Amino acid sequence: MNYLELAQSLIKKGDELIERCDKLLSDEFESFSNDFGSEFKELADQAKADNHTAFQCMESEDWRIQRLGLICLS
Repeated sequence: MNYLELAQSLIKKGDELIERCDKLLSDEFESFSNDFGSEFKELADQAKADNHTAFQCMESEDWRIQRLGLICLS
């Protein structure tokens, strides 16, 4: 087996391993969401809301900093 074949074989094995890990994670996530479905959905919804609020605060804070910079420049 030459180096090219060896590299191709390793890449193929790596891809297979990644696919298996993805499947395992997907199965675990599905099992988790089935066991804790409504609680998980509520947490996910809350996380989205918190993230949106945090983003709005960052935008607001960014705007204040820009405004302060403009005041200082003038």
